Amino acid sequence: MIKFKKISHKIFTYFLIVSLSPCIVWMYIQYRSTREELLQQAQNRLNALKETKRERLQNYFLNCRSEISYLAQSELIKTAAKELISSFHTITNADVSAEMWQSIENFYKQNLQKIQIYQTQSNELLAAIPTDFKTIYFQYYYKTNRKNAVDASRYKAVHDKYQAEFARLLDHFGYYDLYIIDNQTGYIVYSLTKEIDYATNLVKGNFQDTHLAQVWREIQQTHTREAVKMTDFQLYLPSFDAPAAFLAAPIYDENVKIATLVLQLSPDEINAVLTGNMEWQQQGMGLTGEVFLVGNDGTFRSDARLFLEHPQKFLETLRQQRLPETTIRTIQLHKTCIRLLPFAHDLLNDTVRLGVDYRGKSVLMSSTFLKIPDVDWVVVAQIHIDEIFSYLETLQKRWIIWIVALFAAMIGAIVLLAQNVTQPIRQLSEGVRAIAQGNFHISVPENDQHEIHNLAKAFNNMAKTLHAQHLEIENQREKLAKAHQHLKELLEETEKQKHYIEQIENQKKQIKATLRHIQQSIYYAQRVQQAILPQVAQIRKVLPSYFAFFQPRDVVGGDFYWFHHELHADGSQTTCIALADCTGHGVPGAFMSLIGHNLLNEIIVQHQTYQPNIILRKLHQELKILLQQHKTEHQDSIEIGICVLERGIFGSYRKISYAGAKMDLFYITENTLTQIKGDKYRIGANADSNEISFTQHELPIQKAHYFLATDGYIDQFGEEIPEKFNLLRFKELLLSITSETPDEQAFILQNTINDWKGNIKQTDDITVIGFSL
Repeated sequence: MIKFKKISHKIFTYFLIVSLSPCIVWMYIQYRSTREELLQQAQNRLNALKETKRERLQNYFLNCRSEISYLAQSELIKTAAKELISSFHTITNADVSAEMWQSIENFYKQNLQKIQIYQTQSNELLAAIPTDFKTIYFQYYYKTNRKNAVDASRYKAVHDKYQAEFARLLDHFGYYDLYIIDNQTGYIVYSLTKEIDYATNLVKGNFQDTHLAQVWREIQQTHTREAVKMTDFQLYLPSFDAPAAFLAAPIYDENVKIATLVLQLSPDEINAVLTGNMEWQQQGMGLTGEVFLVGNDGTFRSDARLFLEHPQKFLETLRQQRLPETTIRTIQLHKTCIRLLPFAHDLLNDTVRLGVDYRGKSVLMSSTFLKIPDVDWVVVAQIHIDEIFSYLETLQKRWIIWIVALFAAMIGAIVLLAQNVTQPIRQLSEGVRAIAQGNFHISVPENDQHEIHNLAKAFNNMAKTLHAQHLEIENQREKLAKAHQHLKELLEETEKQKHYIEQIENQKKQIKATLRHIQQSIYYAQRVQQAILPQVAQIRKVLPSYFAFFQPRDVVGGDFYWFHHELHADGSQTTCIALADCTGHGVPGAFMSLIGHNLLNEIIVQHQTYQPNIILRKLHQELKILLQQHKTEHQDSIEIGICVLERGIFGSYRKISYAGAKMDLFYITENTLTQIKGDKYRIGANADSNEISFTQHELPIQKAHYFLATDGYIDQFGEEIPEKFNLLRFKELLLSITSETPDEQAFILQNTINDWKGNIKQTDDITVIGFSL
């Protein structure tokens, strides 16, 4: 039980408890009610979002099935299948030389070793080396990219006849690969991307146990033209052990099933449906909400939101959740969560529940089965609990303000009431306080209340007794006063020191806040700069072999690459590819890159200027005007190279032209590297604009690999060898990577320069882009 020293305190406390208790109970009830209402609203929003995404996914897969069924029954696919099968089987064992066998074996041993970085076992890699003579023949000519070897069979003419058309079909429908499989023999007689499953036999070949072979065998067992089969995503060795899923449909000639059409699904299309093209907030998902797919094995079938928004933060989160490092490394290399990221919750149809997600965060999640044939997938919608109840924090702050105001009002009322009750006691208390202050002549009224009267009389007698003792105490007080004064001076000095320390701490906080603001601004500039760079996936719809290796020295940089593809009214096409190196790096360089990017959009896209030399001249003139270089001493400039590809109405290339300002073009054909020198002028910061012209180079139409690079790569100093990487090493590196896929070329370029510089600081921004024709 609480003990009170003053009766006024006791009266005050009891009144306060009685007054505030109902308010506290009411606020608690309101808190619980609001919490349940917020939770219910979140459940309703998740259920609506889940059902919307499920319907859109079901429509997407229904369209996919309709598309492959339509293509399989089209005259184009039927004719192509017959011609490809017929010409494919003209190859005999006699057409395959010992040199071909040895070349294929060397190719697999050299290239399949790179797949080991994707956690594939070495015995699986060796087992993938083909032993069928037809597989050897076609992979020799169409997979190994032999420079001096030309397929002399009838198949080549048939292949070239349909290759461009099939590429346009895949670009239009958004699939990764297209296969045509001979039903009689099981050979893959055609593949657009020509991975290592091309020309293999699904009956007895190295990939007879894959899900590609499985879906082909399922089509073999169907008996209708409209039959369509689909596989779940599984790790697929020919695609560098990345997750792959397939759709298959039969190809009929009259009433005979002659072949099977197979399309490899692109995960990007599924992600676009689930994320609303990565516009989560516009789709009603808030700051932490997301929708994803989970398979019946408990792993993701689409990419997580955090992975798509902040890949590095996502990987660090997985490490904090103690996910196996091999799984994290595989997700990083494949750039996808599909079939790799585990989902630990038991999935029930149409359920809403609380749980913990892959980040270890408490979430509200809602799940339902996706109603599509052949696969068992679950649509999961979730949002963080912290975001759901963020409104409660605001509500709690308001309640605190209300409690403080109510508390103040109650104190005033209770004080007035207590004064009337405690007035006699307070008078006696004041008398005691006066004596304590040295006034021994004080006396208190002796009223009619008996207890107070006796106490007042005793008090007055005590005051007289204490007066005699006061004189003796006074002498001691003077001595103590001097000691007290000294202590007071020490205390004041201590307070001054404390004030100085507080000022220093405030200054430190201001400096930290300023630094944090600057860092946030720079990272925001990084997001802006990355947003203007073209997406490699979009470029590959026009140039499948395109890659870009972009590594700024700082958070932002002065390098940027640019792309534009124009389909003209007459059916012809123009593709513009550019790489630029602006003066400086960091934030100044980033500002110059934005200026250069906008000027290219204005000159090429708005004014439809497609001659490289004229583009550079206009860019030079506009930059000098924009920076007012005729009035100021600013010497900011841009080094840039522009390549323009022109195609006819049938898709074939009819013109390739190039112009450069202090930037060279490298192209490789038949293992020979040619360097097209750019002009000696930079864009801006040169002589008068009327005195500058740029040379336009017309390049031969042929199969070749083209590369553009900023000088940051060549000028980078090494750690072990204290010199620049130099042009000779760079050319040798380009010659060595032409047989690789675009992603492998970028991977090799990145590893090579990072190994070269080691732990020393990067000298300049580094960018290399490339494509093949």
